Amino acid sequence: VLNLPFENDYFASGSQDFSGYGNVCIYSTYGKLELPKSAIVMIDKSTPTINDDYVYDGTWVNLDQTVTLNPLDFGDSGINQVKYCIGVNCLPITILDSPYQLQFTTNQDSVVRYQAIDNANNPSIINEFNIKIDKTLPTITDDYLKDGVWVNTNQIVTLTPSDSLSGIKMVKYCEGQGCTPSNVLNSPYKFTYVSDQDT
Repeated sequence: VLNLPFENDYFASGSQDFSGYGNVCIYSTYGKLELPKSAIVMIDKSTPTINDDYVYDGTWVNLDQTVTLNPLDFGDSGINQVKYCIGVNCLPITILDSPYQLQFTTNQDSVVRYQAIDNANNPSIINEFNIKIDKTLPTITDDYLKDGVWVNTNQIVTLTPSDSLSGIKMVKYCEGQGCTPSNVLNSPYKFTYVSDQDT
């Protein structure tokens, strides 16, 4: 029995199931039964969660990337919206429709933030990942001005690698016509030649 502010000739019987839904029916205590009146009580105080499947978070890659967001609501109301934004400390306001996938195809170093909201307006915490894409090939040059010219003094050759986005990870070299560079050369990327040779 629910304690509701009824007049003296009414009483109420109520029930509530495990999901948090309740029905209230009102009847007359007189000879005839009044039409039942009902109310559905739906309460969801549970905070939804959301995460992503991005395994390269904060790692430079050189291919297009697809990231799927996975919202989950532990209450009964279900997920209403998934929102995202791009930028450090930004507030997610752009709605992302199911299946909640984001595509990244251009060079970038971006922070993506996202949030889920359920049908009871409970927001999840804001999560984020860092997408880093660099499809541009690095360059490398040398400063040797005597290329192919015989000299009779010691020689120093400096290599200058350049990459404006992800940066240089390593420099490799080999010695021999048509060889494949496999030896790692550490910064400052210099060669010193002191002996007789034609390399």
